Amino acid sequence: RARDEPADALAGSVVVVIDDEKAVRDGMREVLGHWQCRVVDAGSAAEALAALDAAGLQPSVAVVDYRLRDGETGFTAVAALRARFGPRLPALLVSGDVGADLFQLAREAGLLLLTKPVRTARLRAAIAHYLRRNAAVRP
Repeated sequence: RARDEPADALAGSVVVVIDDEKAVRDGMREVLGHWQCRVVDAGSAAEALAALDAAGLQPSVAVVDYRLRDGETGFTAVAALRARFGPRLPALLVSGDVGADLFQLAREAGLLLLTKPVRTARLRAAIAHYLRRNAAVRP
């Protein structure tokens, strides 16, 4: 039963996924749905904010691709989400870039960088970790 615990820990969490590729969002929706997460997916921060507002949801965690369209990056998308939902919103940055500079920038922005392809076990563990950590710091 221990293998089920990380997935169970995610049940009911609201995960916002921002990626400019619909196929990636669809795959993430399927994986996260299997873990009983409520998924809001979008191609940009503006779309994500509009979808969250329309659904009346506050995200538990964000999973954001580094390279988005129209000059938007994962950093700017997370900044927009944190401006609306608070600076402690846990966020994971996903990228195919593996340069040390990007890891450093992610760390400075308070983001965990996951490199593509992201293994589902790694994604689940990272989200569960952030949710546990965030729950521990809430009053």
